[in-house]
Amino acid sequence: MPEYILHRLVQEGAPPTTVQLHDFLKGFQFDTTSIGGYKAFQLDESYVYGPTGILRLLLVCKNDKLFAVVHHRAIGPLPNKPSLLNRGYQLTIIGDQPANLISDFTTKVNTFIQHAD
Repeated sequence: MPEYILHRLVQEGAPPTTVQLHDFLKGFQFDTTSIGGYKAFQLDESYVYGPTGILRLLLVCKNDKLFAVVHHRAIGPLPNKPSLLNRGYQLTIIGDQPANLISDFTTKVNTFIQHAD
């Protein structure tokens, strides 16, 4: 369900801001975190799978705009194709971003995934 709603929010045009995402983040009870200086919002799987939930969605913002989404489940067709990360996660970049920024961020998020799970 959150993946479907996120897909709709991203398809509305420019990358959504944290203000535009507020109700979505609050409704699904995302936790606030950070990755290498970026503000991020994390949603874990339910606790049915064990004592701690595994990462389901990670929304990463740069300058208060959605910059990237780390996900395990399909989000739906987006303009940028997802790239593969550690442990089977996918990274979808939102909007046009410089290649060096994406490469640097990919390294940071792979490190985050290794420590989060």
